[in-house]
Amino acid sequence: MPGNIGAVSHINRILVMGIGNLLLGDEGLGVHAIRELQNMKLPDDVELLDAGTAFINALSYIGDVHKLVIIDAIQEGKRPGAVYRIQIKHDSCMNYSTSIHGISIIDMMKIVQGPSPDSVTVFGVEPEYIGWGMELSDTIKGSMPLLIEAVCREITTYSKTSDLNECMMPRVC
Repeated sequence: MPGNIGAVSHINRILVMGIGNLLLGDEGLGVHAIRELQNMKLPDDVELLDAGTAFINALSYIGDVHKLVIIDAIQEGKRPGAVYRIQIKHDSCMNYSTSIHGISIIDMMKIVQGPSPDSVTVFGVEPEYIGWGMELSDTIKGSMPLLIEAVCREITTYSKTSDLNECMMPRVC
């Protein structure tokens, strides 16, 4: 059925999508995380996508993906800098509505025409400052290594070609 997570078996491809607005401080953390990941040695089956604020338009990229990892700012009312891991289940009524963007991941999956990823995980960080500015707060900068490590662990769990040590290494030019 179109729009269901796990409805079709996919090529072993992992998409890591960063969501956020770089002009609004910590709200842009997903994009900042993608930029950090771009400087790392990642497995061949991993693709990075800076979706910015156009994440609805980025949905066309997820049709042939086995694993989707989304990085975003999430407001849960916890301490700023708290890192979250949310596993999205296709058969659950769970609503990831704490995204600052006003649409849940489940709703996004319903928009997708055709197959959806077999597995979707959202990594988020509780923002400290959302307002005009292109820099992350010091609190979020301090949480970034933990977030990047968590995303790398997720990647290596699903990747057929890598281990965690390889993922955590900086890219050599």
